[in-house]
Amino acid sequence: MVIVMLALEVILIALFLDRWPIQVNTVVEDVSVPIDCAASAKDLHIAVLLYNWFLALICAVMAFRARSLPANFKEARLISFAMFAFSVIWLSFLIVFSGSIISHFSTYICVAILATALDLVVCMFAPKIFVILFRPELNEVRLVRADIYRYAVKQTNALIRIHQMRNQRTELMRTQLEGLLPRSQPVHIFQES
Repeated sequence: MVIVMLALEVILIALFLDRWPIQVNTVVEDVSVPIDCAASAKDLHIAVLLYNWFLALICAVMAFRARSLPANFKEARLISFAMFAFSVIWLSFLIVFSGSIISHFSTYICVAILATALDLVVCMFAPKIFVILFRPELNEVRLVRADIYRYAVKQTNALIRIHQMRNQRTELMRTQLEGLLPRSQPVHIFQES
């Protein structure tokens, strides 16, 4: 799924660049000659950022769906927080970027990329590093196995309850239907010989 989404992004960027190639703008000033990209590059960057935002939204939805997994296998809270921070960083970047001149684009995008990388590293790995350094008793195999066992028992009990409720509903419906349906009288067929 991830490879497909990234391949789609690469294909869309290639099509965009083929259709609207990036052109160089040269403005001669008294002291310097800045060289930057034309407006089509700005459109391409916004399209790529919106696509990455879409991927972050999918990631946040999947993290929300994984919230009931055992604690050792889910980082739904961490992923959700990381995606929220990712969205805030890039939303602020888009606001600043859309109202600024293109010559400061490199500075803005570098700050946004560094902030995103720091956000992801802190959100995803800081809790694990905290456990490894300051609470090593929580990082033992027996605790992980016990947590998985509790989760499996909880899921099994939930499935058993669902199955029992379905059986009770089926029996209730059967008794209600038996009371509504007319009783068939036995029919005797006599054959004359």
